[in-house]
Amino acid sequence: MSRILPNINLKAFFALGEDNWNNDVDANFLKVSTLCQAVSLGIIDTKPINPIEGSVYICSNIENTNPLSIATFSGGQWNHFSPKIGWMVYDISQEEFLYFNGSNWITSSVTSEKLKSISQLDNTNGIIYQNSPDGYTKKIIGSVNNTDILDKQSASTLYSALNHTHTDLVQSFNNREGEITLTSDDVSNALTYIPQEKNTRLDGLSDISTSLGLVEQIGDNTFSKRPIGLSNENNILTKSMSDARYQPISTSLSGISNIVSSYGVIVKLSSTEFETRNIDQADSNSLVSKGFSDNRYVRSGTGTITQLADFPGSMSGSQGKYLRVNDLGNALVFSNAVTPVIRSYIASHTINDNDANAVVEMNNGTTATLTVPDNTMYEIPIGSFIEIHQIGTALVTVAPDVGVTVQSKGSLYSTSGQFSVITLRKVAQNIWRLYGDLS
Repeated sequence: MSRILPNINLKAFFALGEDNWNNDVDANFLKVSTLCQAVSLGIIDTKPINPIEGSVYICSNIENTNPLSIATFSGGQWNHFSPKIGWMVYDISQEEFLYFNGSNWITSSVTSEKLKSISQLDNTNGIIYQNSPDGYTKKIIGSVNNTDILDKQSASTLYSALNHTHTDLVQSFNNREGEITLTSDDVSNALTYIPQEKNTRLDGLSDISTSLGLVEQIGDNTFSKRPIGLSNENNILTKSMSDARYQPISTSLSGISNIVSSYGVIVKLSSTEFETRNIDQADSNSLVSKGFSDNRYVRSGTGTITQLADFPGSMSGSQGKYLRVNDLGNALVFSNAVTPVIRSYIASHTINDNDANAVVEMNNGTTATLTVPDNTMYEIPIGSFIEIHQIGTALVTVAPDVGVTVQSKGSLYSTSGQFSVITLRKVAQNIWRLYGDLS
């Protein structure tokens, strides 16, 4: 039986008497004619409507029948050959070689123009190098003119002809300390020295004595030295040195001397007057510490203000609230006013101090949960209520946190539908009661 050959997949080795072998042979010739020295008219996204017999194209990766294939129009029909990695085709439209890398047709870095430039070089020995994007030239090896390349033997001969040896170079460096070398002389092919310019700014340093001190530049090329540790006015003092000139000047603030020696806080009365204010004393001018209290601060009743915890530390978010004593009677807290405010949420929410005695509108598109927190998290006063309105289309469910009890008739905890209203009221420290339009 016949079998497929590698690379371009020609069919061969037909068995004696095998049917339809002529069709396969014709296909082989068509494929060889197309792919051998393959030349394409261009890369196409759509095949031409009236193609010329024998025309060859490369199908682009977006061609809708046989993308990336080599297409040839022969015998009144299109024939396609799927490429393999490494296949190369010359594209007339781009004047470049294209090769297939397994996933697309890529422009080859070797173009016909570059190959044409290389073909114009003569056949003498030399090294080819690129001197322009599409231009090449050749350097002859072994010649002695200025533009050619020397091999080892030619270099040795040329250097000998110039009467220079390695020994000559070594000896020529002698007695040249402080000078910069080397430069090329194109006329004599010799090596010369360039004298190094001296730094004239250092000249002034030679006049400075060898005693210890700090060098100070006092002009462009002039330097001086400051001795260390002497007491004349031009010298430099170390940290440990001091004399009467450097003692701190004794000054006093006017009025400070009149302050009594008892403990207290110095208060500035004017630009020159000061006085001491006592701390925790009963007179009207004294200052009071945080923990101090006397009869002047007692309020009506049995307790004092200082028996309560700190005043709330921040006014932020407390607009419209009133100040009250908490349920334990040991601190001042902010509470909502009697007139309820409206607070709106669009997703699940944990009830907090701001929701107490307020109307909570839930405008959620999916089922949402209102969590009732433990009293230690939010100390909402007993008797407070929260009126919950379902504004959105999804139900709202009230759920107690750990340690919290929510009481409801029939164990119903959700709103019954859009615009239903339920009420949550705190009846004990961690007990709430839920009633209204429940489901």
